[in-house]
Amino acid sequence: MKLNLKLYLAGIYSLFLSMLFLIWNGIDIKQIVEMIGFVFLMVLFNSEIVRDLQSNVYFLIVLPFFMPAIVYLDPFYAMVFMSVSAIIIFHKLIWYKKLFNISIFGIGILVSSLIFQYLYPDINGNVPIFNSGFFLAIVLLAYLNTLLNNVFIFIVVSLEKGKFDVNNFISLISSTKSAFITVFLGLINVILFYYLNLIGVAIFTFLVYFIKPALQYRQIFDNELSTYTNFVLHVLKQMDPITHTHSERVKFWTVLLATKMELPQSEIRQLSQAASWHDIGKIEVPIEIIDKPWKLTQEEYEIIKSHPERGYQLVKDMHFFKKFLPVIRHHHEKYDGTGYPLGLKGEQIPLHARIMAITDAFDAMTADRSYRMGMSMKDAVDELLRYSGTQFDAKIVSIFVEALQDEYGENYEKFDKKILMNLNVS
Repeated sequence: MKLNLKLYLAGIYSLFLSMLFLIWNGIDIKQIVEMIGFVFLMVLFNSEIVRDLQSNVYFLIVLPFFMPAIVYLDPFYAMVFMSVSAIIIFHKLIWYKKLFNISIFGIGILVSSLIFQYLYPDINGNVPIFNSGFFLAIVLLAYLNTLLNNVFIFIVVSLEKGKFDVNNFISLISSTKSAFITVFLGLINVILFYYLNLIGVAIFTFLVYFIKPALQYRQIFDNELSTYTNFVLHVLKQMDPITHTHSERVKFWTVLLATKMELPQSEIRQLSQAASWHDIGKIEVPIEIIDKPWKLTQEEYEIIKSHPERGYQLVKDMHFFKKFLPVIRHHHEKYDGTGYPLGLKGEQIPLHARIMAITDAFDAMTADRSYRMGMSMKDAVDELLRYSGTQFDAKIVSIFVEALQDEYGENYEKFDKKILMNLNVS
């Protein structure tokens, strides 16, 4: 473990323990009973948690229990509630990861609970349940907790990887927007606790438990897509290693270009995934044609040209692939309308397909094959510029050239093909 990561973890642990010690204010049996009830419901609801396979981050449904806890529990007992819940939920993690999760859960709810206590210092059970300012306060505190946890996680992941990725930070922060459903459930629990105490929250929790997969749909879907992609790409690698490695390099260039275009992180990720699938139609093309070391006959060329449409027809009815279809079908369209399969022209060609057309062609030109050496980066760029406005979207070509120069120098002197030998682009 790196020294800076050790120091960060030690700081988080120390902050958590210090806060826990400083806010202790004695034993309250009623609060302990309510806290135990919240722990039971929180652990029950998160008995099966989803782990993002890309970032290795766990997704829990916290806010439906967090929100009534900051209203009805003393800050100390609110902190203990979240910490004990984390101990049970993350019991299988290695000790320092478990302690990290316990700490950030405890720190997050304590900060929110103290702010709530500052805003409503004399509440003493007299909750202004239908006051709009009250509702707004606990909603904002719920989002603050989500934001704090995401920042803590971003820092630890960045230190572990040895780099701070701004796009990942933006993605994590923007993920707070998706919390609105659990915030709504939290508001309902605040009201139910006011009228029925823990019994109301428990009944609602059991009812909502059956729709939990819907709340975790995005994470489950992304995991299924990632698993399915890895499986198919593994099969493709065994069948046609040339197409597989080509797709990995195209993914690399596509992410570089999309990042330079300042596309949203969600689009960059979508393009990265689409690059893995853009040539899926080639699995229906005979391998002897794909690997042929000399010029194709006209008949063979027509078969190769059919791969975008073959790929489209192969996956068009699969829900997983809906967002990749424009790239799969149209990455060989040309800006002047002379491409295939549909002869689309200009901005009729979907943006993602116009991007992939450039990175796909660029890799085809620069990659070494058994029967020829690939072009130098400079020569390949010259070819892109030569066909800019006819085969390729001129604006996107210009941005791609800038991205290459930013990365490899004005004359591409820093480029080394060896870096593309063992790509693992997520």
